[in-house]
Amino acid sequence: MQKIICTTRYVHFLYYHGILFIMNSIKKIKWIFLLFSISSLLWVGCANANAKTEQDPLVIYYMEDDINANYYIRNFMSLYPQIEVTRRSFKDPALMDELIVSELNVGEGPDVIIFTGQNGLDVVRMAGNGAFASLDDKTMNDNSFNSEDYLANSVAAGKVNGKQYILPLTIKIPFMTYDGERALGFEPAYFLSHQDFMNSLSSHIDRLKGDENSGVIAFSGSVSEQLLLSSQLLSISENNHLENFDEDLLREVVGWANIIITEYIEKSLNLLAARGTDWVEIYKNFIFFLYSTDDIIHHIWSQENYSREAGVSQLGISVLSEIKSNNVTVALNSYGVMTNNAHPLSYDFLRLAMDANPMSESNIVYGLSANKENIKEKIEEYTNMPSRFYQHNTELAFWWEPLSKDTADTLIQIFDNIDNIVITNPVITDIFRYSFLPYFEKEKSYDECANDFIQKLNLYLTE
Repeated sequence: MQKIICTTRYVHFLYYHGILFIMNSIKKIKWIFLLFSISSLLWVGCANANAKTEQDPLVIYYMEDDINANYYIRNFMSLYPQIEVTRRSFKDPALMDELIVSELNVGEGPDVIIFTGQNGLDVVRMAGNGAFASLDDKTMNDNSFNSEDYLANSVAAGKVNGKQYILPLTIKIPFMTYDGERALGFEPAYFLSHQDFMNSLSSHIDRLKGDENSGVIAFSGSVSEQLLLSSQLLSISENNHLENFDEDLLREVVGWANIIITEYIEKSLNLLAARGTDWVEIYKNFIFFLYSTDDIIHHIWSQENYSREAGVSQLGISVLSEIKSNNVTVALNSYGVMTNNAHPLSYDFLRLAMDANPMSESNIVYGLSANKENIKEKIEEYTNMPSRFYQHNTELAFWWEPLSKDTADTLIQIFDNIDNIVITNPVITDIFRYSFLPYFEKEKSYDECANDFIQKLNLYLTE
């Protein structure tokens, strides 16, 4: 008979996280299913005590569009052909999150989970409440494991209450590029404070307000979330406290996001829509490009080629840094955990994934590993690749050149100065988004939304 271990702490966590599904997945999951899930979480919260053997299949959950995960699995299967691997991929992160919680709740579920920025679970809190296995014994007995082989703090980011639960796979960096000639009064810098960025951006927005054909900023991802990450405003410490939060900083970040949203996002979207995927034309019309990318090396190489074809003679590159210092914070884009009493080779799978460098196979974007040697190899690969003719569309084709030495040196400087890597908390990000949406839509005042945000934030942190 299957033995089940339950803890009051874990039951309490699952109940509370079920409530958070309402906030996190309200547009994706039917209310009736949510209510059923929450009620079921009230009375169970368990871990399977029957450890697996190598004869059992290794079960892995991951997002369908995570190309890295598919590579990790193929690589593992080539090295361990005797092990049966059962993979399950998900198109909808909310459905993946809910299934993980409901299965862990009854002592079932996968052996390995690969989370990405799309997932909405508070993985750190889950680890602290017993949902995943501690990896301390594994790492201590692994002679090949050295946290110094990975970007600063990326391994430490996966520690909860002093124990290693989460292993870093890929990283995401908020950065910007700009047209060095048209960015008036903008001093080139590897690392750019929010204040300098917003001062320059605001002046260009005012200058180009009447010009319907010229853009100031194109962006990928949520502007407010990128500002939150690079400011570390909502970074959570191991003891579940906000490390850098203060209300003046909150007002600044929200104010800057509001300027971009209200003054320029609609125009920016219209300009981008009119040009479709013609990035050469886009580079002719925009000055700043704000990104939060899972592969800065590949994207910088692409932008260098597009901008060169567009006639941009000087492509500037900066990473947004903390407001109060020159520290650079990036986030883990994907990371892995193993569940309690998982398959014996679950840790081996995760270690292979940590050191994998899929980019060395081809020119497909696979994401950027947290492994320092992989980053070095990737920069070298892009600087040494041969020129090739690229057919952009039926009307445009041009030669793509390797990454320039100056740009490669800039990227090396950026990676050498990254000193903090965090796991972003999607629940807190959602609390922020839903609290301030009425302010961005001019339905409520800043103070009303800030009070609502702080109340919900305090409730979540103290729960």
